[in-house]
Amino acid sequence: MFLIDYPQAGRAFYHMRHDADKNLTKGFDLIYKGLEVTTGAQREHRPEILKAQAQERGMSLEELEDYFNFFKYGCPPHGGMALGPDE
Repeated sequence: MFLIDYPQAGRAFYHMRHDADKNLTKGFDLIYKGLEVTTGAQREHRPEILKAQAQERGMSLEELEDYFNFFKYGCPPHGGMALGPDE
């Protein structure tokens, strides 16, 4: 089963949030027989929103500057996920 729309407080700062409810992310987990098989999300690609979301978490914008520059110079909309059960 897919679990979707995770609260932003439990996800990475770079997960895109829903337009209608900024407290929810466009994230998901795929659960199979009680195990998390994969987790993922649409990633935020707009540098000004990324910076605001990092600031909300108390993160250092200076330390993330190289990361922000990647988006500043043209990263397209994208998503990501991780796959690989531990056991």
